[in-house]
Amino acid sequence: MQKSVKRYIGSKLIDAGIIKRWGFIHRSFSSAPRPKEALSSRVEDNGAAMQFQAQAKFLDADLLHPNKPLSLLNEHGLISYQRTEATKLITIVIPYYANRDGLYNLIFSIYTVEPSANYQILIANDNPSESTFLAETFDLDNITIINNEENLGFLKNTNNAIAHVTTPYLYLVNDDCYFLTPALEVLKDLYDGHENIGVLSPSIENSNRAIIEMGAGIDRTGEAFHHDRGTFSRGYHLRRVGYVSGCAFFLSKAIWDKMGGFNELFSPGYWEDADFCLRLFAEEEKFAYVSNLVRLFHAEGGSHGTDLAAGIKKYQVGNQVIFNKFHKSTVKTGFFESNVLRDSYDGTLLFIDSLIPAEDQDSGSQDTLAQLQSFNAANIKTYFYAADDPRDHTENPRSDYIYDIVRIGTDIIINNDFRDPQVIFDNINPDVVVLSRLPVAARLIKPIRKMWPSAKIIFNTVDLHSLRLARAQKKDANPKKLARFGWLDEVRLILDADETWVVSEFERDFIRDHIGITAKLSMTKKFDKFAALPDQRKKRGVFIGSGMHTPNIQSVDALLRFEKTVGLRSPIDIYGSNQDLMLNQLKNKARSENITFKGHLPNLNQGLSQYAFGIAYLESGAGVKGKIIDYLWAGCHVIANPLAIEGFPDELVETIHIIESLDTLNATIEKVLELPSKTAAELQTTQATIEEHFGMGRFEREIVRDIFTS
Repeated sequence: MQKSVKRYIGSKLIDAGIIKRWGFIHRSFSSAPRPKEALSSRVEDNGAAMQFQAQAKFLDADLLHPNKPLSLLNEHGLISYQRTEATKLITIVIPYYANRDGLYNLIFSIYTVEPSANYQILIANDNPSESTFLAETFDLDNITIINNEENLGFLKNTNNAIAHVTTPYLYLVNDDCYFLTPALEVLKDLYDGHENIGVLSPSIENSNRAIIEMGAGIDRTGEAFHHDRGTFSRGYHLRRVGYVSGCAFFLSKAIWDKMGGFNELFSPGYWEDADFCLRLFAEEEKFAYVSNLVRLFHAEGGSHGTDLAAGIKKYQVGNQVIFNKFHKSTVKTGFFESNVLRDSYDGTLLFIDSLIPAEDQDSGSQDTLAQLQSFNAANIKTYFYAADDPRDHTENPRSDYIYDIVRIGTDIIINNDFRDPQVIFDNINPDVVVLSRLPVAARLIKPIRKMWPSAKIIFNTVDLHSLRLARAQKKDANPKKLARFGWLDEVRLILDADETWVVSEFERDFIRDHIGITAKLSMTKKFDKFAALPDQRKKRGVFIGSGMHTPNIQSVDALLRFEKTVGLRSPIDIYGSNQDLMLNQLKNKARSENITFKGHLPNLNQGLSQYAFGIAYLESGAGVKGKIIDYLWAGCHVIANPLAIEGFPDELVETIHIIESLDTLNATIEKVLELPSKTAAELQTTQATIEEHFGMGRFEREIVRDIFTS
């Protein structure tokens, strides 16, 4: 058994051995385990390493004490603060009366967990006798203390303090809270990304990581309740809710000023937060949102206790009467009851794919994200479920991709066991279900139809699976390889679904000619514009493709074989995710200086724009090839064979250098290297054509606007 080390902090004895095991420091931290989630460099609990470093030093020195100045802690590395001249964007406003331990824990957690440097802290002191303690303890230069000459009460103290805020954003946090994850950059990013967010709150949790509230609702009788109380997160969300608790309020200073702050009819406190959110909707048509990409601990009652007959808490019941008097007609509609305010959306869509989309790793993921974003922009509530991803996403290394989905407004459902769909999709009740890819659709179409018989089911082929596999089998001369699904499976799904999506006109015509059903074109991408094109491109080529896809492996094998037998006239760099997987499956193991494996290319557009040409020589596959779109968008000349350009419009095919076989590859490379780089005007024309055929606009016109009305 580990030997306990006792250290005296304030007025309590803390078992430092327990603190070390659980991963928290000082008082209430000792009762809570370290959060599990590692939700990207922007969202993860990356203060853990600092906390453990701090514990080691703490065990050797009694520095961590609520009366020790923060400057001393910073000097000893117990907190992380560096003075910077960077413009501050966010003010963390903390109303304070006498909760010394709570305030100390909160500010300690900010400096330990929060990586951003764009914030300042404003302590609103409503207790004149505490001014000396605050000045001596919180002595860093990005902390400002406002000392009231007399007690104003919570609400007026808050309004008075925020009147002094000069930053564009503010984050109002109670002194009985502390940060569990980085918050500021994530909250600002989500807030800026959705124009109908008026106020935003994190998931508020207790010491056991159970949810205290994921936003709150108000029923038709005027009673308030917390969403998901006592449960544990089963996914990641950005939800539109009735209101959010004033213990954690993120919003722009402009909105705060426009609303006139908290309504002083509710002074000294309680129900002012619900009133603010309902007024925000009535006056500005903006909503309260909550996201568990950010998590905050709250010691309920830590500021004002729990006795409804004592202190400020006694105003809770009376202020409820005032609230219902002013908002009775709105509350009676039941509009603010649901945990996603269903009545405020024009429909609900559930999108089921195989894996979490990885936008910078494969072309299909770009389509999925653009499609979800299009539905969100049309005021459709969207949910995403990865049916074939066995990993526990609470500790998922692909966490950046989780962030990318939630930030556009889509909730991610996390549940690795599909035996009980009713548990997984509890209370979603979608109008539309998209089943993406043949293996997913074949397995789930029957249980989905049984669960929601009135929902429209869409079979999203991504590409014609059976056609792609048939070509791969023919190339490998192995009829058993990749033969899990055939054409009849695909036909059965096309007939069973209410609608089918394909990615190219070639596939749409193929289905129409063979089955007599007209599918819809779903290929859609969101394209980033370039700030500037390079003055000089590399005199070399590029190939991009994930190592998870057989056509890409076959293409690289063909290039290696050609280099070995003939020799390439230009070096070629090969980029793609899962490149180790590709290298293991290549038949040609010999390496050449002319072909370089570069791994993952994080900034796709900017990276490709450095190259003279891109290669898309494919011996199998089906559907529109995203790599060609990426080459053309980046201004590269393109060398491709007829199979690779299948489904492309004539205006783009005319710009592509087509080779029937590798026999003419070198001659085409020499020709391309002699050509000048595309001018800005030529690139603009190409990009406009790509936008017309593959951009989000077409998907929104032809699918999104029709899907919930037909």
